Amino acid sequence: MSSPSSPSSRIPSAQPGLDGVTVLVVDDLEINRALITQILQRAGCGRVIAVGGGEEALAVMAATVPDCVLLDVMMPGMNGYEVCRHIRATPALAELPVIFQTALTDRQDRLDAFGAGGTDIISKPLEARELVARVRVHAANARMSRELRAYQARVESELADAWLVAKALMPHQETLAGLAAAGIDADWFIRPCTTIGGDLWHLWPLPDGRAAMLLADVSGHGIAAAVRAFGVHTLLLPPPHFIDDPVAVAAHLDRRLKLLRRDLPGLVAAVAVVLDAARGRIEWVSGGLRDAVLVREDGGVDLLNLSGLPFGLLESPPRQHREVAVAPGDRVVWFSDALIEHFPGDPPEEEVQAWVAERVREWPGGPGLAAHIGERFLESVESCGDDLLIVVTRMGVAKPAG
Repeated sequence: MSSPSSPSSRIPSAQPGLDGVTVLVVDDLEINRALITQILQRAGCGRVIAVGGGEEALAVMAATVPDCVLLDVMMPGMNGYEVCRHIRATPALAELPVIFQTALTDRQDRLDAFGAGGTDIISKPLEARELVARVRVHAANARMSRELRAYQARVESELADAWLVAKALMPHQETLAGLAAAGIDADWFIRPCTTIGGDLWHLWPLPDGRAAMLLADVSGHGIAAAVRAFGVHTLLLPPPHFIDDPVAVAAHLDRRLKLLRRDLPGLVAAVAVVLDAARGRIEWVSGGLRDAVLVREDGGVDLLNLSGLPFGLLESPPRQHREVAVAPGDRVVWFSDALIEHFPGDPPEEEVQAWVAERVREWPGGPGLAAHIGERFLESVESCGDDLLIVVTRMGVAKPAG
């Protein structure tokens, strides 16, 4: 029990910043509760709830979360330290500002107050202006913190929804199943470095056991990269009539991304591909990507050159049309540059490519190879500061209908 408080200066009149604020006053002396209530109401506090003990205070907070708690230390039953520890142990109250009001002046007493989770301490006898100022500051900080958390939660929810939309624009399982029946297997793994990212890929069935593919890595990260990625989506959805011609697709991307870059700065590393299971051939035109790794069915390894200027830099840059012969069972691992640039130990690129080939060789078969490579990589790094996309294509034999 503490001695009655008495304000050492006149009670301040209503001031901006306390309207709408709810303060819970916890003190076993009725005169103290009445005095503090008067000070806060005179200063314009929206609502003051005054209770005489710790158990009653916890019951109030179970129903109503105040903006600030003024808590006496020495009370019968549950003392102020115990009340504060209960507050900090309750998730809904954990960040609630708790101002201890105490006549105790010993240094250890003050350390105990902060050790119990107190936000601030105000000494008795109370000085009215100081009391109002401290309540105003801590209540305002608490409200700003709540508003910031609510805003952050809303932004994260909206970004998560946007990421679902972005993934929905990428190949569906039905598309992949249809291509597998035509002799082209594909699976993929994607992991943005934040909630949403700028890596993307598409796969379009073509006549005669072929498929067109685009894999792109947009510059930047997060929202900016995602907006640029949606810009790339709009250039190819629905697919243009020349989607089966990598040269024409690359020229289309060069022209349109150069125009788009006026309003949406950034470059796009990409490869336009045609996979031809019937003829056993892959052809592509690329710019700005790391070499893809071709692992032959017999264990041999070749690299597919995906170099060249990124798209969006020039309207009509020189580009090379390349192709390679493949046999049933050959797999190609296509990936964005996070796999090279964030590989542990920063080894030469050839070592990372050899690591990728080894992951392919150890795979027992079936879907999931892209995820296997991606997860093994992410397990080996503390954090990956770039978006990661891995696509694995495999040439097979067309399955008979039925």
